[in-house]
Amino acid sequence: MFFVHNEKNLNKNKLICEIMNELTNKDKEILYIFNDNSRIPLRQLAKKVNLPENTLRYRIQQFEKTVINNYYPQINSFKLGFNSVKFYTKLKKINSKIKNEMIQYFCQNKSTWIVADVEGEFDIVAIFWFKTINEFYISWQQILNKFSEHLLNTSLYFQTEVIMFKPTYLINTDKRPENEPFLIAKANSTINFDNIDNDILQLLVSNARLTSVNIASQLKLTSNIVSNRIKKLVKNNVIQSYNLNLDISKLGYISLKADIYLTDYKYQNKIFQYIKTCPYLVCVMKSIGPPYLELEFNVKSIQHFHNIMLDMIDNNPNMILNYSYIHLIKSHKISWMPIID
Repeated sequence: MFFVHNEKNLNKNKLICEIMNELTNKDKEILYIFNDNSRIPLRQLAKKVNLPENTLRYRIQQFEKTVINNYYPQINSFKLGFNSVKFYTKLKKINSKIKNEMIQYFCQNKSTWIVADVEGEFDIVAIFWFKTINEFYISWQQILNKFSEHLLNTSLYFQTEVIMFKPTYLINTDKRPENEPFLIAKANSTINFDNIDNDILQLLVSNARLTSVNIASQLKLTSNIVSNRIKKLVKNNVIQSYNLNLDISKLGYISLKADIYLTDYKYQNKIFQYIKTCPYLVCVMKSIGPPYLELEFNVKSIQHFHNIMLDMIDNNPNMILNYSYIHLIKSHKISWMPIID
């Protein structure tokens, strides 16, 4: 007996089954296309999915009650002069009070992007934004001074590139189409950025479907100024896309990240070319750190994840030395953009 089902878990599983059973292929198509541009006017989306606008509006209202948490812009923070450090650790000599104190500490830190409970190789993940290595070093010293006696097998990853894929698994569970585009964010150049840009982005982060008129009203600007600023941010690759923050658990999926250790660095691109066709792959990360590739998946189960990994190993003999993984249990903080003073 590996699982203990209480009434709460049974009710949750029943809700997931009900949502999954109610989702039609058309619903999944809507979510897939809507995720590609969550700012799209509903009349345009209705044409893309071949539905009356009122019908589409009703369906989206139902999605917002179940599987859509919110709407957000994908921000390329490298363009704003920020870098990213990922902090992973196992815990020792800990109880619920100490763990909650740690989570609260990371959540209150204005430099954190993501704070999460995980299981597998590590117990806690905190991802930081920083502009200089010295800025992060100060935060790192504070973490050690406060929690070093509870940290075990801590790892730091200095992220250099992020490749983001569409949730292809919503419409195709066999293979990602060869021509399906993906987004790349990496440290190459920065742009000039002012308070107006920052204020606009902060409002879009709160709700990517806010219109230029809504934003202009809140910032006491004209809608033309806001519209032109947004267009410039898109052109400069600061705003890369407008997405849906989906509750994948209600769609019957879980999130896992794999660290891939290769027998030789030269195989990195071959593995990437192979795994990018997997429809369950949502993100590839490259960092200055031990693994050559970090792969994030939305999968049906941990066994499903291992099957994907074994398939990758079998089809790329003598290239993969090993892999480890973490399973996301709960996100305590997600901040779509750095806080700029």
